[in-house]
Amino acid sequence: MIVLDNLPKLSSFLKAQLLLGFFVFWSSCSSPRDFILLSGQTMGTTYSVKIITEAGDNNNQRLQNGIDSILAIVNNQMSTWDPHSEISRFNHNKSDTTIAISPGLLNVIEISLKISKLTDGAFDVTIFDLMSLWGFGPKPLELKCLTILVMF
Repeated sequence: MIVLDNLPKLSSFLKAQLLLGFFVFWSSCSSPRDFILLSGQTMGTTYSVKIITEAGDNNNQRLQNGIDSILAIVNNQMSTWDPHSEISRFNHNKSDTTIAISPGLLNVIEISLKISKLTDGAFDVTIFDLMSLWGFGPKPLELKCLTILVMF
């Protein structure tokens, strides 16, 4: 048996990789497993979930429905791609009237403001318009070109 400490020429990172590789090899030989790949679309992009299960222990449709239902909730609360989502209504509220938001969105806003304060504004929760100007988001802003005529 080779002891990893007796391999002085190998870096700690390489030793960790060898040990991890051994554990992966060892665990993969222990029992048969199935591989499930679930995917879909949400918030203007796609997602994929890879699951390793015991052989014969898979109910793909139930898992897919569970993932889709959670992502639908998040999408309804926080998708800037959906003009009717809570965050879109929050962002477009120009009046001084209050709007009802879910505890999930409130939690995200509170944590975002806390991180913004801790980073002295380096993390900016008001970046939506800038992202739109850069061409990200559901309605990219059109940048107007300014022509300057210099005369000598």
